[in-house]
Amino acid sequence: MNILISSWILVTLVPLLHVKGESCASSSLHYEASDCNARGDRWVFKVPEDDDNCLLTSESIPRRQHNCDKTCSAGHYLDMDSQECKLCPVGTYSRGNVLELSKWKTVPTELATDVTYSSQPSDGCNLTQWIPMGDHLFGKATPGCSAVLSLQLNNLQDGEVSFLYNIADAATMVFFTIHNEHCTRLPESTFILQRTGQNVLYNVSSPLRKGRYVLQWELFVDQNTFGYLFGHRVASIRIFEIRIRGTPPILHCNACPAGTYANAGGMSQCESCPANTFSSAGAQTCTACAVDEYSSPGSDKCNRRLPCTEKDFMEVWTPCDQQGKTWKTYKWIEPVICNIQTGVQLPQSGNPVDCTCPIGTRFYNATACESCPADQSVTDSTCLRCESDKVPVFGLHYDRWSRFPPHLTTWCLSMFKNGCSEWTLNMDHISAGIGLHLSTASFLHLSIPFGFVRSDDLDTGNAGEVVRNPPLPNTYLRVEFELVCTSCELILRQQRGNVNTPLIQWLGKAERQNYTLTIEDSAAVNFTWEFRKKAPNPEVSQSDLLLEHVKIYQLEVTNAKLLGTIGCRKCLKGIQDGKCISCPPGLFYASTLNGSTRQEVVNCTQCPENTILQTDAHATRTVSEACIPCEPGTKAVNRSVCVVDTMPVVDNGMLYNLTELLLKNRTVYGANLFTPTGTKYHYEYHLSFMYGHPVRCVEEYDAVMVNYMEALICRQTIVHVPSAPDKNQRVLPLRLGDRLERAVQSNHSKKFWDEVNTNLTRAGWTADSVGTDLHYIFVASGSSENCPSGVRTVVTFRCGLGQSLESLNSSMFTDQGQLELPPSCPDATCDGCTYHFLWRSSHACPICSERQITRFSGECRYGSRRVYAISREPCRIPTELLAVQEIPCPLLTTAQIVAIFLTGFTLITLVTIIFSCYRKNKRLEYKYMKLVQSKGGMGQPTSCALDENEEDNLDHFGRRAVRSNNVTNAAFELEATGSVKAPTSAPLALKMPWPILGPILFKKGDQQDLHPLPENEMRGGVA
Repeated sequence: MNILISSWILVTLVPLLHVKGESCASSSLHYEASDCNARGDRWVFKVPEDDDNCLLTSESIPRRQHNCDKTCSAGHYLDMDSQECKLCPVGTYSRGNVLELSKWKTVPTELATDVTYSSQPSDGCNLTQWIPMGDHLFGKATPGCSAVLSLQLNNLQDGEVSFLYNIADAATMVFFTIHNEHCTRLPESTFILQRTGQNVLYNVSSPLRKGRYVLQWELFVDQNTFGYLFGHRVASIRIFEIRIRGTPPILHCNACPAGTYANAGGMSQCESCPANTFSSAGAQTCTACAVDEYSSPGSDKCNRRLPCTEKDFMEVWTPCDQQGKTWKTYKWIEPVICNIQTGVQLPQSGNPVDCTCPIGTRFYNATACESCPADQSVTDSTCLRCESDKVPVFGLHYDRWSRFPPHLTTWCLSMFKNGCSEWTLNMDHISAGIGLHLSTASFLHLSIPFGFVRSDDLDTGNAGEVVRNPPLPNTYLRVEFELVCTSCELILRQQRGNVNTPLIQWLGKAERQNYTLTIEDSAAVNFTWEFRKKAPNPEVSQSDLLLEHVKIYQLEVTNAKLLGTIGCRKCLKGIQDGKCISCPPGLFYASTLNGSTRQEVVNCTQCPENTILQTDAHATRTVSEACIPCEPGTKAVNRSVCVVDTMPVVDNGMLYNLTELLLKNRTVYGANLFTPTGTKYHYEYHLSFMYGHPVRCVEEYDAVMVNYMEALICRQTIVHVPSAPDKNQRVLPLRLGDRLERAVQSNHSKKFWDEVNTNLTRAGWTADSVGTDLHYIFVASGSSENCPSGVRTVVTFRCGLGQSLESLNSSMFTDQGQLELPPSCPDATCDGCTYHFLWRSSHACPICSERQITRFSGECRYGSRRVYAISREPCRIPTELLAVQEIPCPLLTTAQIVAIFLTGFTLITLVTIIFSCYRKNKRLEYKYMKLVQSKGGMGQPTSCALDENEEDNLDHFGRRAVRSNNVTNAAFELEATGSVKAPTSAPLALKMPWPILGPILFKKGDQQDLHPLPENEMRGGVA
């Protein structure tokens, strides 16, 4: 280590040792030191000033200092000869062990700048840079490029780093990180800098322990806010001061910069020279300018005063005196930069005139007016009650500016120590800007705390779902103004609750004109006009810049509740309890022509379905004037307010039921992103579909919430802390949707369908070929050059039938589906103006109608069968038409019964045939047995067959005793009956082979049973 330090010293000193010229004087030398090594040592040596060209002497030989951690307090320096802290001499200052960077004529040597790019180098990166601007360091970055600012330091003691900055552009993202000497990010040392807005400075500080560090500021464009209101495609930051406590002590005090002075020793900072004085570097006092010269505070030189002209003074009106009089006077514009001894002189004051208050107000004091009571109006500064047949007209109408009217306030903000210039009264107008410096803004604020008068005071029942709650017709804000400038800006902002939205912006010169804003919501609201001057063109002189200003001639707000009255008017049907007699809720006065009398008749008329009433009892209205349709996707309640419709019916009559999806707030997490230096972050989106239940996005530092916003849809940035994942920072809240504009199906129109499919495919999703996707479109108020239509958020609900029929029929089934970010644009936006989400769920399917349902039955099992309902179209079967039904059924089907009957019939037939054959066989056997010869040797029949006229079912045999005649089985004789006797009487002896005999009939159950019945007994004898 010592070898390296010695080498560095030699490299530093060798060029100086070889400089030709005179030897360096001791007074021209100052101490420098190397960094402290691991043993706590460092090398110190003397070097001449940068512009000195002299020969080094023995005084410049390096020597070792052992007490490296010795420090000195502010206003002191460490004397290397005595190793003691000494006071800084007059004209110098020191911060002690504090490194302060606050002068930005050049980039300080302690800082290093760099430019990085995300993928491929671009020509646009040439515009990404750090520019010293004198009083601040200006950083600028273009898309795809990052501007990096680094500072290496070695803290000898525990200390702190802090810096002042300003971020005005919405597209700016800045990370401040602290690394150790090994370039490892320290725990809880990553900060994402908060947007400050115009003319506001924020301070960031973080503790530093003893050791070596690298501080880094990384500036780049947040491309997801290209189209955000009044944002730009360039990221920028202004750093005004960097302070680091705990650094090594200074070895010599710094001379006071030009324009400042130190009139005593031991100063920790130099004082700025006042106006009309100047100083050079190291000054102990400031020198006054000559009589014919002037200078601004902190100047290093004086400028010549030119003769005064009409541009160097302005008219002002005095406060009203006790007699209610005011008069016009003139004064020089501050600071006075002209020679008042030469040129024009101030005009004489004018004659006194009466101070007047605007209509609806009365005198309060010498500088302000107050509103008349709610039931009174004003004429000639006197509040009067309305006549008995009239009621007050609520509102504000300011057109007289001798006193400040009520509900208006003014203030100014300056980024520097320049004086502010608020709005001033000028009898016929109120103005701001004359004498206003750059980086200073003047504000005029109008408060409407009670909102606006509505058609009725009905309780909506569920205010959380309210989409539209309009005031009376012809409710508006009107301002008549004029911009007299070339490099100025006037912005009108609207604030509702915690939502601050820029409405419109005017740049440069604007002739006297009227701007009217229609009020569509009856809720409380504030309006603010912000005027500031921008960097002028080089052709604009300093005096012309000071004269640039804005004038407001009139301010009018109609139907402002409880703020005053601007007149009286008659009621259509008379007055009751101090109010006009109105129609019942939901009805309005309409004029019709009586067919018989041909006279005009005023009756109460009802608004059509799904419209809300916007009228009063002072005049008749037509349906188009009094009834306002609710936007698609919303529905009217009591014809008073529009609320979110969780069961919308689209144009083609299809019904959706999104209740399960819309009644809860949702959160979507974006993909992990990384800055060029490796800092990890991601976006977190919060969505709500119910008014009155907004989601909140916050900004917090050191686990303390410093800002938040509430909206229906918002985004916040989550910065990951590797060492403590549970302490991730939530910063940069961004509003994406304040109001539901409409909810429509893809096939709402051919043009809309094509536009939707283009956006879906660009985002990486499949197109909606069926046309059943339902799109909820939310808008954020305001517009910009990059996003003329403002910021919009589209949530597409897509049918996702991925469940079985049984699960769809289950009462416990809750398919919340999946809320997705665009695959091709994982930051939820492909153009910075439109954010898109896709929600797949079976609840997003349209409800099937009866004609779309086809039913089929399953098999019958144990007395019941399942009946299934399906649809060939992409729709969801409603609960009342259950997807799977159980119905009773017979144990046997008709086919089974027929089969059983046929089987039984067949079996019976077969049995009958078998039995018949069996019986027939038995008869044949029986007849055959009769042919067996009896014991008496009776003749045998010649045939056992039936005669041709004999019936088979008749038995002609009688009973006859059959006796044994020693007959064997080999041969026996049978005697035929008369019906079977042979035609001849000759006995027939038949010798037969051994027969197979059937059953034989016997006489009785004894020994005689061995004898068969004889023929004569078979013919008719009784056994």
